[in-house]
Amino acid sequence: MECFFINNIDVPYNDRKRKAELYDRFIDEYFLPADMVCIAGGISEFLDIEITFLIRLAQRYPNVYYVYGGSDLKSDIPLDFKFERISKGFGALQKNKCIPKRLDGHVFNVEDITLAGFMGFDMREDISQWNWWTDSKDEYMSFEKERYEKIINKSPVVDVMISYYNPTSMDIINNSKIWHYGCGNTQEIQESDGRLLITNSCHVKNSKYSKHDFLFKL
Repeated sequence: MECFFINNIDVPYNDRKRKAELYDRFIDEYFLPADMVCIAGGISEFLDIEITFLIRLAQRYPNVYYVYGGSDLKSDIPLDFKFERISKGFGALQKNKCIPKRLDGHVFNVEDITLAGFMGFDMREDISQWNWWTDSKDEYMSFEKERYEKIINKSPVVDVMISYYNPTSMDIINNSKIWHYGCGNTQEIQESDGRLLITNSCHVKNSKYSKHDFLFKL
């Protein structure tokens, strides 16, 4: 199985009447064909852009998984309403094989790959958690660690972990084969103790990496 990793997409706000066409060109420029695409946050703060873009991805990939990042939380509508609208927006995909899935505390199995991810928020939690997430980073990171621990309690072995923040910034041990994170405008692939730490901000200029470096055979 091939997986393409990408983050900090920040899809541009284009002409609504032509956005599907423009987003297809955006995907052609920054993405590669694969069996699965994983997005470690940073899709868009605008609801209609996020829904349309994820639907376009779902028409190209058999599996689409994502977590939220900082820009996604700068929502143009309340987050609980945003999640509800996104679920309804994906209703048109029910006849397709792929429905994009948000990896917030959830564990999925794709063929023989175990995949999980988090950014500290789930609709089962109190939405007021987000009232202070930019003002009290220590408390926020503590909440992220709790989300991570919930995942590990569900599945001690995770092949691919997706998060917005770097595990070192949360003081979390990297126990996955691949850890893909999105925070920071960088591109990097680091190996540590036989594990890979990956970040692929797609707008980095003059990088030593190309998009082909972030297509992995799992």
